[in-house]
Amino acid sequence: MTANRIKELRTNRKMTQKELADRLGLSQSHIAMLEKGERSLDIDLMAIISKELDVRPYELLPQEWQPEEISPEEREILRMIRKTAAPQAADNRNISPTQDSAPDTQLSPQPPLKPNTNGR
Repeated sequence: MTANRIKELRTNRKMTQKELADRLGLSQSHIAMLEKGERSLDIDLMAIISKELDVRPYELLPQEWQPEEISPEEREILRMIRKTAAPQAADNRNISPTQDSAPDTQLSPQPPLKPNTNGR
């Protein structure tokens, strides 16, 4: 089984296994087995325990599995990238509903192109 940080987070909050177990409606031995990695920690249980310990569910996982914190500068760069990468919606506010929506089939005549002789 995989290690977790339940014991560390619980003791940081000065909570006993019994107190956590009572709050979760579990037995103290169930909490002990979870902390030792002798029992699987499923997603539903992670959600319940993390809520009781006031942490995000991923914080129950080993430290090396957790995402790295990003600096304020990195956060700003990410915000700028997301802003420019967002798909731009078509702005049709300037089209009045009375305009004919049929495409213009008459093309205006184009003057013929004159060859560039550069004075020759």
